[in-house]
Amino acid sequence: MSGAFGRGSYRSVVAGTQNDLRRATFYPCAYELIQLHKAHKEVIRHFYVRDKVFDNKFPGTALANGLFKFVPNRRESYHMRELMESIRRRSIWMHRIKQQREINAKALAMLEQQHGEGFAADAISFTTPDSDAYFAPQRYQDVANSWPNYWQHPSVRHVVPKPTVA
Repeated sequence: MSGAFGRGSYRSVVAGTQNDLRRATFYPCAYELIQLHKAHKEVIRHFYVRDKVFDNKFPGTALANGLFKFVPNRRESYHMRELMESIRRRSIWMHRIKQQREINAKALAMLEQQHGEGFAADAISFTTPDSDAYFAPQRYQDVANSWPNYWQHPSVRHVVPKPTVA
């Protein structure tokens, strides 16, 4: 199981061939956070299925209540198999993210110590000159014409024809 936590395989851990990282590398864990979110949704879904928490008022969910009415043995095996496995997967992702966040804190501290806080903040920042166009369009209004109907933007008003009725 140690391989799942990023510590090498069982044999490499026992043999001592898996060394600690010499250089702390900052990694934002975006993929891992997405996978953690999916794993958490799966755990919640398994709890719903195991506990049969569906609303009988609606025909689709009433059907689900009938389909997932477990006999005790089946319910216990579902708990031990699907539910516990999904909880393990979720806890593995949580542990990986926790480990990486500790490494990130060390890397950031080393960067601040060597180059100063301003440089460290810029080094881990993912902002670009046009990032506001995607993530904060209200702040990007005056920078460029990012309107979907660009011809209605005040800066391009002069292009729109104004026919005069003769």
